[in-house]
Amino acid sequence: MSMTLKLLRSRCMMETGDHNPGPFMPNPNVAVREGVAEIVRKIGGLRLSTSFDTVIGQREYTTADGFPSGAIGIYKVTATSTRSRVSPIARHQRSEDPTTGTPCGYYMYSRSSIGFDAVPNQVIPIYIDYLGLGTAASSDDDIVLSAIPTHDDDTFWNAVKFHYAHVYYRSRYAHHRDPGDRELRDYYKREASLARYQIMSEVNNMNQDEGLEVMLDEDFFRGQYPSYYERFANEGDLLTII
Repeated sequence: MSMTLKLLRSRCMMETGDHNPGPFMPNPNVAVREGVAEIVRKIGGLRLSTSFDTVIGQREYTTADGFPSGAIGIYKVTATSTRSRVSPIARHQRSEDPTTGTPCGYYMYSRSSIGFDAVPNQVIPIYIDYLGLGTAASSDDDIVLSAIPTHDDDTFWNAVKFHYAHVYYRSRYAHHRDPGDRELRDYYKREASLARYQIMSEVNNMNQDEGLEVMLDEDFFRGQYPSYYERFANEGDLLTII
């Protein structure tokens, strides 16, 4: 059984006991999708892959050219036509001369583009293994992160559920206008804080099925380390995983 947006939304609403939140949650799907994205980021991203073809004479490629949207970090880049690995480099290491050929090095100058040391002189299929956020579900029957199994006690879905509860109770706290009912206002505040604690607890106990493996390039540490370490995310970026 796959986790659909409808099923996940239902689980989130069951956590708060409010299936008609009205003004407190005008669009529950938004809170659910934001919860999924937040938890994916906290575990370092999902292991995903994609491919695109280079264009003759084009050095850099954005999401419009096939670079994956929502990419957090890169595991591996391969030029599949030659079955050769494209190694990570810093952008300033690329040659500014009009060098053409098969790329041997890649760089990420932003989280939405990738560039190569050499300007491709032919169409080259590029295969990328990366850490990303996955595709956001938009309709009730859309599958939410098919790479993650659906279990009633799965920590990932529980974390999303508690994220929804945190947003819900925080909204109830903000909308509570009766100054005479301080006890109820304190209850909303306490439940929001509890939900945030439960999120961290679930993430810390999360199974290492997806996205917990982080490899950093030795340049981050200015030292000599094994050559199989890879640069993670943008130059100079370190991802915090709680």
